[in-house]
Amino acid sequence: MDNPDSSAVWTALTRALTLGGRKQGDAFVVPYVFAAWPNDVDAFQHVAITGEKVPAYAQPDATSSVVAVLSHSILPVEKWQGLGEEGVAGPGSFAQVKLPDGRSLWVNGTQVYSPVSWRAFFEKRNGKWLMTLFVAGD
Repeated sequence: MDNPDSSAVWTALTRALTLGGRKQGDAFVVPYVFAAWPNDVDAFQHVAITGEKVPAYAQPDATSSVVAVLSHSILPVEKWQGLGEEGVAGPGSFAQVKLPDGRSLWVNGTQVYSPVSWRAFFEKRNGKWLMTLFVAGD
């Protein structure tokens, strides 16, 4: 954590905060992907496309053919490629997602987020907001 430029913790926290969140009871929870995830969708089997007009590729390579364009969708995830041990998606990572029409395509890992990936909880204590939990997984 002492080296923000090379710490996966800071990268994960920055990504979660950048996505925004929502209030849950007395806490504020980021990212919104976790905080607003629908109860009837399996969080371990799906990911959220976090942007608009996100290219979906034929292969896990940004130079591959763009086969579809996706916006703010929840889709089944089939596998990940290039995801580090810390579970932090970088520019070289890709998630293979399944579209409603049955096609399996690849999306850059920086454009998708799993609801069971890194998430943070903040609570107001003595008039100050404090991060009380930062966790990934179940």
